[in-house]
Amino acid sequence: MGMKAEQWRQIILSFESKKTYNNPFLDVSIWSVFTGPSGRRIRREAYWDGGNTYRIAFAPTETGMWSYRLEAPEETGLSGVQGTIECIPYEGNLAIYQHGFLKVHPSGRYLTYADGTPFFWLGDTHWEFAFGERWDESNHPQMTSMFRGMADRRKEQGYNVYQTNLRSDSWKEHKSRYWKTDATDDVPDVAFYQNELDRRMQYLADLGFINALGFAWSGSIEQGVEHQKHLARYIIARYGALPVVWTLSGEVAGYFPGKPRETAIKGWREVAKYVEKMDGYGTLQTAHYTNERPFADYYYDESWFDFVLNQAGHGDFPINPSWYRAYRKEHGTKPFIEGESLYEYCSTLEENGTRLCTDAMLRRVAYMAVQTGGCGYTYGAQGIWDNIWEVSDINPDFNAFNKFGITWRKPLTAPEAHRWDI
Repeated sequence: MGMKAEQWRQIILSFESKKTYNNPFLDVSIWSVFTGPSGRRIRREAYWDGGNTYRIAFAPTETGMWSYRLEAPEETGLSGVQGTIECIPYEGNLAIYQHGFLKVHPSGRYLTYADGTPFFWLGDTHWEFAFGERWDESNHPQMTSMFRGMADRRKEQGYNVYQTNLRSDSWKEHKSRYWKTDATDDVPDVAFYQNELDRRMQYLADLGFINALGFAWSGSIEQGVEHQKHLARYIIARYGALPVVWTLSGEVAGYFPGKPRETAIKGWREVAKYVEKMDGYGTLQTAHYTNERPFADYYYDESWFDFVLNQAGHGDFPINPSWYRAYRKEHGTKPFIEGESLYEYCSTLEENGTRLCTDAMLRRVAYMAVQTGGCGYTYGAQGIWDNIWEVSDINPDFNAFNKFGITWRKPLTAPEAHRWDI
């Protein structure tokens, strides 16, 4: 019997391999080719989900009857397995499923949904979402869950993008969450995905958010390009049928000139091209830029790089409309989004002394970026991006940004916050 799925909504197909592999992730590759009523073909790789179980995540892009056929080694017993999926219209009220996944308008000036409806990017920054933001705890009087409470609040406020990063960094103590620590090769720790990451990704998707997701921070490329490709491969297979945008790596080029910078740009470029190859939907891809002066432009002319996710910095740069206009004049063929600037309550990095970033300072940059040709803006708040439960949790390594003792609760309750009027 065939399955049913709503248009643009993910369903999961499950299969059991007859063969057990020493490395069930790297030793086997199982794919499915989905063919839609118009003849469109979408290839999706299966992800290993423990034991001999492999699952395929798929979201049909058009209504009508779809067929699928598996491509797998004969010893799995899955080669040639076929089936059908009936795609029915989505009947909910979430724009991402009413109009479809994001794409670039032919003009190159802004983003649209799949059906051509214009999309204005209004994001919120959550660098620690994958494990740092607590699911079952909250010390906010109006919220029972830190993670769900923040997501719900942002949904109510009209945000449509959740800008984040897996933070699988080489210097982070949490990197082992993604991989089994007792394996000699890369083997996903499926328990972490099943118990933690799956529910977070699905919760955001069910609220209608586009997850602008990076895999790690710049320096993690030192773990090896192949290792980063492995993580990208697994994440794409497991979550690539949800509403996502790939942002590659945080501050991709890093801040060390010379060979380290060249190595980072080159290494992450290889990962980006691999992402483009593995993603069956042509999902939009960009890179979270470094804080350049005035603005970064590496990768700009490369085919996989779909739009600019800029970083204007945190008060140590006199942001002026002329910089945006000059950038757009020279680089005007791809959409521009101001993705990180003057996070609210952030301690600025100005040479003449730090001060507290206010909502008015953020709003000035947001409007400036849009009025000079940008098609979106990502808000950020101290206490949220750095995931501060209590003041005592402030990381000394990042104290330069949080000199005023800001926790995650303040940006959600301050009466002056978030009057965007967009």
